Amino acid sequence: GHGPFVSQSPAGNALAIQLFIVVAWTLVMSLAAVINERSVADDKARLSEEQLAVAIDAAQLGRWDWDLATRTLTWSEGTRRMYEVPLDGEVGIETFQRLVHPDDRPLIAAAMEDGVQGRPIDVQFRVVFQDGRIRWIHSRGRTVCDELGRPMRLVGVKVDITERKTAEQRL
Repeated sequence: GHGPFVSQSPAGNALAIQLFIVVAWTLVMSLAAVINERSVADDKARLSEEQLAVAIDAAQLGRWDWDLATRTLTWSEGTRRMYEVPLDGEVGIETFQRLVHPDDRPLIAAAMEDGVQGRPIDVQFRVVFQDGRIRWIHSRGRTVCDELGRPMRLVGVKVDITERKTAEQRL
């Protein structure tokens, strides 16, 4: 017969098979090490995300993420609660802009432009609910760029500062 494990002698066949097993075993063990490394990294990343979520919830912060290419806005549960938006409802830039007090919309436009230009976002503004209630929000964020330095997303956190603003107005 013909093939990689057929030689003139049984010893030659055994040597060819042993070499094949050594090479195959080395590849399998290398792949197992890479998979294990990836699994450990995934576990660490998951733990880090969980710890961050706990810290954000404890601080009563809301997270936001605006994808500039798709114009998709993502809000965390904390942000949705802050804006009294259903947890399972769709949100978009239009939802946000509709809630922002009309007098504060130029502030928001300037803050978003800062983010698109790669500058930090730091803005305080009011939101108005349908029943006329007003809530003050402080939002901070930054730009996430691609490998060429082009802005891809704006990400940040926000906190309800209504109580602080109310106390300041009383003074």
